[in-house]
Amino acid sequence: MPHTYRFIQMKTYCFCLFFTFFTAVEITAQHPQTEARKLSRQGLFYLDSGDLVQAMKLFKQAQQLDTSNINYRYQIASVLFLKKDFKQTIKILLPLLDHRDVSPNMIRLLANSCDNLGQQDKAIEYYKKGIELSPHDGKFYHDLGNIYLMRKQKDIAEAYFERGLEMDNKFVLNYYWAAKTALSSNDIWWGLLYGEIFVNIERNSHKTYEISRLLYENYTKIIKTDQDSLMRIDRQNMHWNGKFDKTCDSIWQHITVKKQVSTIEAIYQLRKGFLDDLKATHIGQSTGYILFDFLRDVEQDQHLEAYHYWLLNQGNEVEFEEWTSQNAPAFGRFISWFVQHPLELSGKKMARREME
Repeated sequence: MPHTYRFIQMKTYCFCLFFTFFTAVEITAQHPQTEARKLSRQGLFYLDSGDLVQAMKLFKQAQQLDTSNINYRYQIASVLFLKKDFKQTIKILLPLLDHRDVSPNMIRLLANSCDNLGQQDKAIEYYKKGIELSPHDGKFYHDLGNIYLMRKQKDIAEAYFERGLEMDNKFVLNYYWAAKTALSSNDIWWGLLYGEIFVNIERNSHKTYEISRLLYENYTKIIKTDQDSLMRIDRQNMHWNGKFDKTCDSIWQHITVKKQVSTIEAIYQLRKGFLDDLKATHIGQSTGYILFDFLRDVEQDQHLEAYHYWLLNQGNEVEFEEWTSQNAPAFGRFISWFVQHPLELSGKKMARREME
């Protein structure tokens, strides 16, 4: 019996030794990867702080410790890109293109580097590869659209911006560029719709003020006064192609207001008439449309007039200041409401093809 006990003790002791040894080997094997991740996090801190030298040093150390993790090579390439060393950035990223762990960000950085070197055809090829990998990433459509804008191919550019809105309506720059491209191409109706969504999403930036001014300028461009001193929307230059467009056209041809001294007031009255008549259509009776759902809430809570003065304030600042000084309580209530009721994007649509 004592011999049996000693044998069991010895087996247990041997097992503990084996387990301890195995665990120590495993920890040792894991240590470089753990240290690499730590160095990478430190490098990102320095990168955010603008210290590219220290960030590069730490990323390179991480890459040496864990050569199988291609993310460290991407981080090194990111620093080189910020240093505008685009050729070296491409040299690092190009071998990663067909790697199983390649990410959309890696492909986009590669494409951006090519674009910066004037290699637009290559950039287009890589942006399209990015779309294949991540079709719901709006940034790729945005970048493609801007390349075609530089090539003065506005129709193609606008199509990419709009496709980006369909696939990823939370990437707001596609609203900005879709609005600008449409308005500059006399595709005014869709430019107005995209621009209004953008102003609501990105509030108080220089782009917001720019689009607010463009909205005002284009509304004043299409408002005409007839012989009876009635103001209406001039529909002759509108692109009424799809079912939704033709629904809008049929509404606008009946909407008029008496000539107003105030331009923003006239735009507000015309749009209010349009929104009232839209309620009887399939769009007005449905939900899930970004802009019209939001405007329904604005009107329901009695802020529609104040909203229009806010929306168009950069186009006519004098008129805006006059109205707000005379209607300070109403405008204050709107702003308080506005802060608490942002325009909702999730699960909603407003791209042209979605409305047809």
